[in-house]
Amino acid sequence: MDSLLARVEMALINSEFRSMAITDSMTRVANKGTFIDQLQYHIALFDRSKHPLSLAMMDIDNFKAYNDNFGHLEGDYVIKKAADFYSKHLRATDLFARYGGEEFGIIMPETNFENALATFQRLHWAFKKVVFNPKEGVTRGITFSAGISTLDVDSYGKLTPKIDLGSSTEREEMANRMIVSADKGLYDVKKMGRNNCCPMNYLIPGSTAP
Repeated sequence: MDSLLARVEMALINSEFRSMAITDSMTRVANKGTFIDQLQYHIALFDRSKHPLSLAMMDIDNFKAYNDNFGHLEGDYVIKKAADFYSKHLRATDLFARYGGEEFGIIMPETNFENALATFQRLHWAFKKVVFNPKEGVTRGITFSAGISTLDVDSYGKLTPKIDLGSSTEREEMANRMIVSADKGLYDVKKMGRNNCCPMNYLIPGSTAP
């Protein structure tokens, strides 16, 4: 009996460690490592199916000022609340992850750029209505800035130099390129005033925000 209990206890411990390895400890959504692994997996699926794959990178606006004004515990609460909201309102096939700090990523398989943009805008509008009370008598709303990159037949055909998605090394390069291009859109939105999503697919060479 003691041996059985020991095995059950060890199985539970191992399960917890596996969960810790793939999820962010604070928000319990996927962590950066899982996000990158899953992005490369879906890039491999695109190589076979040619169905569009969209990636959104999103960042909480003015988060440093929020932390400075109200403290890190309140900042952590905003991060956890945002992670819970977005992860619950996406499709089961999408992956929401904490990329680091106040930045998150969403992988949206079989989703073109227009639908990915519409998804972000729908959820962003809904989350803006959530009221935070960081201290007595103070209310705040939280907004995001975001960029989206979409890998589809059109954007893939325009990439230079060409990337062979049959190679695991080049799938990693493709994942990096998608993240960097979505981040570029995010930062351009920040420069234009925040609280929005870049309306261009920066994965296509030469794309710039209007």
